[in-house]
Amino acid sequence: MFSGFLVTLREGLEAFLIICILAGYLIRTGHRKEVKLVWLGAGAALAVSLIVMGILSYLGLTLGHDAREMFEAVMMIIAVVIVSTMILWMHHHAKFVRTELQNRLSQAVSSGQMAAIALLSFTMVVREGIETSIFLTALSSAGPEGGVFTGALLGFMVAAVFGHFFFHGSMNLNLRVFFSVTGWLLILFAAGMISRAAGIFVELGYLPSLIEPVWDTGWLLNDGSITGTLLRTLFGYTARPSLLQVLAQMGYILGMGLVFKWGVPRRPMRIITLH
Repeated sequence: MFSGFLVTLREGLEAFLIICILAGYLIRTGHRKEVKLVWLGAGAALAVSLIVMGILSYLGLTLGHDAREMFEAVMMIIAVVIVSTMILWMHHHAKFVRTELQNRLSQAVSSGQMAAIALLSFTMVVREGIETSIFLTALSSAGPEGGVFTGALLGFMVAAVFGHFFFHGSMNLNLRVFFSVTGWLLILFAAGMISRAAGIFVELGYLPSLIEPVWDTGWLLNDGSITGTLLRTLFGYTARPSLLQVLAQMGYILGMGLVFKWGVPRRPMRIITLH
């Protein structure tokens, strides 16, 4: 549940910040009537994202056991690639997003291409939505699906509340700290996915286990217990991991962690306000 909550909180907040930037600029420049186009584009993006999630969930349910296992492993790998790109992109480009969006919006307004406003909102928000759909699909394969999507709904609602306060200028948030903390948590989630995907490939015979198991902590924490299942869903815990799983998980944390900490600009991100 917490993993789904965190994913939609972060992705939802990014989407709502984009909407707030677009709507705030239109209001400040005397184009309040065009704000509805921003919401139209965002609404269409949400619909497309839900359709994508529905298709992915349906595919997972209709496949046979081995095919479904492979599908889940592939979805986990795709989710890891997406979340890694998302984390690094946000650190590199977040401080330029507001200026870039306003420039593109200004061009659309000055040229009278009102449909471009809805299209800009759609393209920016749908990216966040599809990323979320893929990530939630991958997360749901590791634990109770209802818990993941319940957490996702709560995360979206909290993000919407934050977005409301941002828009009305009654809340400031240090985005550098927020994205840094959530970034580290998402790195741990992604590392868990890498481990689970590696375990599936070993089970299906596509990859060697190298050593299996490396250790057995079942006496301390069974991965079938409530706590073990929670840790498995969040961080890929297993009581009897293969060496391949351990190397994949630790390698991702080390590599991604170094890039995240040292390979991004040290300049503080400005707090976003709209008024």
